[in-house]
Amino acid sequence: MSYLSHVAIFYNKGNINLPAQVFEAMMGGVNRYDLGRNWGNDYLFSVRRIGNTSATKIANAVDASVSRWERSKFRPDLYTPNEGSTRPENLRIDQKIGYYKEWADKHNTSGIYCSKLVWLTFKDTSNDNGEKIDLDSNATRAKSNVPGSWLLFAADKGNNGTIWNAFIGVSPDDIYDSKYLDSSFFFYKDSVLEVNEGG
Repeated sequence: MSYLSHVAIFYNKGNINLPAQVFEAMMGGVNRYDLGRNWGNDYLFSVRRIGNTSATKIANAVDASVSRWERSKFRPDLYTPNEGSTRPENLRIDQKIGYYKEWADKHNTSGIYCSKLVWLTFKDTSNDNGEKIDLDSNATRAKSNVPGSWLLFAADKGNNGTIWNAFIGVSPDDIYDSKYLDSSFFFYKDSVLEVNEGG
């Protein structure tokens, strides 16, 4: 449901004793991961900063997020009274739809995926203009070409009121399109390709 496949938070630049790290939600859970191990040089990257926000506020938000969400589950096992614990892929279709809708919901923190983590990190932080940083732009709508994806859409609350058919969660596209981010910096195989919007 998203053109972009993954998002993460750049955690530190690294030094002689510590490799560069990203804070992200992966199948293994929410953790700080070595940048070189998880983000090789085979893809196009776009690095964006939170705009109109001091470096101190951003660092505080990230540190608080690490303290709160590190070691959280990416996707919890499903517990049902009659079946015990089972993998979501083994559920009947009706159970599977309910499970993934609950997991996708950005307000449900029993399981955290990549863009939900980024949204959670900044949602209670205000920028220097006093606006809450809501990185869910609701760019991801029910016009998706993924079969059955409409089942994961619902009325979602955005900055300008209710958005009908917005994704119940927050996608990488929602993050990327947020008005709270500065211009884009594109990198490929450690070489800068382009800087957009005069950045």
